[in-house]
Amino acid sequence: ENDVLHGDEIESASHCRDRAARFLEWLSCRPEGCVAVVTHGSFLRHLFGQFGDELQEEDRESLHREAHNCELRSVVICSHKKEQTKQRMMR
Repeated sequence: ENDVLHGDEIESASHCRDRAARFLEWLSCRPEGCVAVVTHGSFLRHLFGQFGDELQEEDRESLHREAHNCELRSVVICSHKKEQTKQRMMR
């Protein structure tokens, strides 16, 4: 049987960052105000690693820290370009 979701290759960091950025674009178009996301730690590291350069060091370290197994983390994400993102996603 051909499994298209699992293979021998490991996803590159740049591909994971790109996938994380596309995920955020998709997420910003969602009408829900609160969304639960279940994923793996590597994806979270690449997702959150794109943010926080302008945060206080303690806050940046908290955002960028490694996710633990079965961890629950609450994060608030604000999208100020929701309509622009929505139009890009519909192309």
